[in-house]
Amino acid sequence: MVENYWSYQYQRFQLKRFNLLYEQHLSNLRLQGKRPTTIDGYSREVRCITAYLDKYPDDLTAANLKNYFNSLIQAHSWCMVKIDRNGLQFSITIPLE
Repeated sequence: MVENYWSYQYQRFQLKRFNLLYEQHLSNLRLQGKRPTTIDGYSREVRCITAYLDKYPDDLTAANLKNYFNSLIQAHSWCMVKIDRNGLQFSITIPLE
């Protein structure tokens, strides 16, 4: 029973942290004057990479990004990959090599 409680508390903490980062990302996009469709596409990518890698956007490494985009290229068009890459540039601080 105690393990379930701590697991629940940890999940709540994770959700709060993700929501904070996600709201900051949306705010930055709005402040830069991005259109609603651009904001939707860029924010979708943050949700996707977070779910795929099970990491927060600010915890990603260059190796994580390379692996993620390698799998993305195999499943999607290059145009889609570029949109996703652009979306991540607004939410992470490490450069894509």
